[in-house]
Amino acid sequence: MYQRAFFLILPSTMLLCAVSAVAQSNTVNVLVSNQINTSAGISGRLRVAMSTSFQLIDFSYQFFDQTPQALAALGAIQPQHTRVQLVPSSDPLTAPGVWDFSQLDPFVAPIQSSGDHSPEFQIAGAPAFMNDANGTLLPTSVDAFAAMSANLVRYYNTGGFNVGGFHFESPSPYPITWWGVFNEPNGNGLTPQNYVDL
Repeated sequence: MYQRAFFLILPSTMLLCAVSAVAQSNTVNVLVSNQINTSAGISGRLRVAMSTSFQLIDFSYQFFDQTPQALAALGAIQPQHTRVQLVPSSDPLTAPGVWDFSQLDPFVAPIQSSGDHSPEFQIAGAPAFMNDANGTLLPTSVDAFAAMSANLVRYYNTGGFNVGGFHFESPSPYPITWWGVFNEPNGNGLTPQNYVDL
């Protein structure tokens, strides 16, 4: 005779399965008990939602204009925290002090208008002028990258920012709460310590 206990811990629920078996009869008895951890999840309940991801590349910024039915389809899944990835070639900071949101606005604003109105904005890398020939962020560009990121937060969340006599402000009424810095930082040439420093 043998007895084993198995534990499966989920964010909101702990399941305990005790299995007893008699070797000769191949009988298995299973006891399942449920304890709710109200400090996990939302009042102890695991919440699951659909979502998706969009990547802005210089040729994809007109996606919602060219595919108007896409926004209805996106809304139908009621997405939570849709991921918007801004790749380096589409950064709105095109040169030091030169901002251009003409690709970002028609791409991000429709996503902000869908689902929970709270996408996760991934700044996947730095503009080319901040990188070396291999596309790796230069140590001397860390402060410039931080300043660019801060201006993006201002653009979406605090009424915009001013540079060179121009005011830049998101056309969307929805702020962006969730931010990601870089994507696969090892692919961007950063060591773990570089990433922590960044």
